[in-house]
Amino acid sequence: MKKYNKGILVLSVFLSALFTVNAQDGAKLFKQNCAACHKIDKKSIGPKLEGAKAKWEEAGEAEMLYEWIANPNDLYESGKSKMAVAVWDFSPAAMSPMAHLSKEEVDAIFDYVDNPPAPVVVEEPKGEENVVADSTPAPTPMSNGTLVFLLSIIGFLIIALLVIVNGVKALKNQGRENQIEYDEEGFGFLTKSVAIENEDSILLDHDYDGIKELDNVLPPWWVWMFYGTIIFSVIYWGMYQTFKVWPLQEEAYVMEMAQSEKDVYEYKKANNLLISAETVTFLTEESEIAAGKELYDGTCKVCHMADGEGSVGPNLTDKYWLYGGTAGDIFTSISEGRPNGMPEHKSKFNEKQIQQLASFIHSLDFKEGKAPEGDLMK
Repeated sequence: MKKYNKGILVLSVFLSALFTVNAQDGAKLFKQNCAACHKIDKKSIGPKLEGAKAKWEEAGEAEMLYEWIANPNDLYESGKSKMAVAVWDFSPAAMSPMAHLSKEEVDAIFDYVDNPPAPVVVEEPKGEENVVADSTPAPTPMSNGTLVFLLSIIGFLIIALLVIVNGVKALKNQGRENQIEYDEEGFGFLTKSVAIENEDSILLDHDYDGIKELDNVLPPWWVWMFYGTIIFSVIYWGMYQTFKVWPLQEEAYVMEMAQSEKDVYEYKKANNLLISAETVTFLTEESEIAAGKELYDGTCKVCHMADGEGSVGPNLTDKYWLYGGTAGDIFTSISEGRPNGMPEHKSKFNEKQIQQLASFIHSLDFKEGKAPEGDLMK
């Protein structure tokens, strides 16, 4: 039995090595970890990745590139990397840490982006018109995932063969097993245990200073589970890794985040919430102004007074503005707050409500109150 165990161990190590090679598939790693924010040859949310590794090397920070990918925030705050500062300042969104990527996997990604597969160029047919092109797809090389899956099937068959060989040996000893009295009471058919009074039937011949050994068999429930895990692993491997019927965890996360962003966009679009400082306009309908007044009375009049004449905050009815009086300026002041003590309100109101509030403030008639502050807007 020890020979079989050694064979299974060697097979497991071999398949593990294949997994490592498969993990270094740069195209797959790029799609799983980078494609959401980076493109190979042009800027996106993050900078283009083609030639990025060479820039880090030219800056003398080749090893820091791996630190940056593992934990960008720590490298940026350390101040020891000029490239980290440059990349950080470029992107409007912070880069997610990728500590799960090994150095070899990072190299595989950059090998892929620096040497992407050449695009397939389809030439237009020359000569006679109405020539039907051959639609038969060109054969593609076997991917690493498919190769590993096929090898896993071979490994599964080898394991099955070992089990069969072991089963044949067990049949040869069937005569001895027939002499063993297994305890069939309760869950005995699952454990195949031998009652204490019958242990002489499974006592081995060898004796070590008075210590003897019982030849218990593996419980059937454990053996069934072991065979089940082998079958499950092959199915899991094929469905997730090779044929990609089901997405991996990171791919599922990216898909769910993309779907959630789409759902949020559709919700905002349906509820007229796609409003920003760049697109906002003043509303003039009485119902919108009334809604803005209600928000103002519940939030703003404590600092700007009931009619907007100002108290702790500036007078909102004159033409003087500290941060600008356009629709976008007022929208930003309400949404983001200002450093002179004006709090942000984007956590309290949605975009539509902020637009209503800005429109009400814009509609206020002049009132004598606090002395003018800021610049005059004509």
